[in-house]
Amino acid sequence: MRWLQQKIDSRPFLVATTLIAAATILRVVILFATPLNLGPDEAQYWSWGLKPDFGYFSKPPMIAWTIAATTYACGIEEACIRLSAPFFHAATSIFIFLAARALYDARVGFWSALTYLLIPGTSFSSLLITTDVPLLCFWALAVWALAELRRNPETRWAILLGSAIGFGLLSKYAMLYFVLGVLLAFLPSVQGRAFLLSRHSAISAFVAALVFSPNAIWNLSNSFATVRHTASNANWNGSKLFNFAHIFEFLSAQAGIIGPIAAGLIFWGLVKSWRDKDFNHPDLLMLALSFPIITIVALQAFISRANANWAAPAFVTLCILFAAWALRNQHLKILGANTLLNASIGVFLASLAIN
Repeated sequence: MRWLQQKIDSRPFLVATTLIAAATILRVVILFATPLNLGPDEAQYWSWGLKPDFGYFSKPPMIAWTIAATTYACGIEEACIRLSAPFFHAATSIFIFLAARALYDARVGFWSALTYLLIPGTSFSSLLITTDVPLLCFWALAVWALAELRRNPETRWAILLGSAIGFGLLSKYAMLYFVLGVLLAFLPSVQGRAFLLSRHSAISAFVAALVFSPNAIWNLSNSFATVRHTASNANWNGSKLFNFAHIFEFLSAQAGIIGPIAAGLIFWGLVKSWRDKDFNHPDLLMLALSFPIITIVALQAFISRANANWAAPAFVTLCILFAAWALRNQHLKILGANTLLNASIGVFLASLAIN
């Protein structure tokens, strides 16, 4: 164990990428071993992929483009349709490492990437192809680009940030939460407002709009079909509105997605940091990019209904917060226990899929 810890401390990126590669290979093998048929949503996305376009009735086009690419290269088997999922999650883990390293340090980067790689939500999502998979990847890329842009205000980071936001919107409109989180994080301070009004922020906004423009034009040409369908998902005209039980169901699902140990430490860290006024700037940025999403979707759950995955982008930054708070308080045993528990859950899910 001490040898492994020394390797993590001396070469964290190499160890992280090795573990990510091993997990990805295993998940690809599981995809080809499982007899699971396509779910209704997956089948619909596959049918869209037969005729790539700039938009579809209920979703932006990234999911169809992705399936079109993997089936062209691999075939039309279920595994080929889902093939991009483990690779997207692998890229997400790497971007999380880079983001956490830029915001905190390389040790936080390693444990953040490993945490995301093994949380039950990632293990389950790697067995399917959904719109959340590319969304999370571009979200993590945007967090990394934003962290680097704050440290080094260079045009390349502004372009990368805008590209990540644009491609995130082409994956799922929930990428708009990222914009909300950035505004909440930077508007309260003079320095933050200066950043939002800077030339680099303008470049990011322009690039994001440019990347997203094909889908915007498609919506204009099709009576805003995707936008209207997304709004209708709120279901505020239903007959059973305002139910506190839905909030508890939603929050319990969030704890299940990230794992009970991580969920418990995040709750403890939030209470402790509020009490001791121990937040630093990266903490506040991570909170702004996670808790508003959970709050909004929890409110939606109370008013009508909410699926567990509607707050999925929050887990990118929650994994970073979990690792940062655990290391700050020397909770290495908690990090180890969380890794072993979530890895065990992943093995259990894989065995279910294969059987």
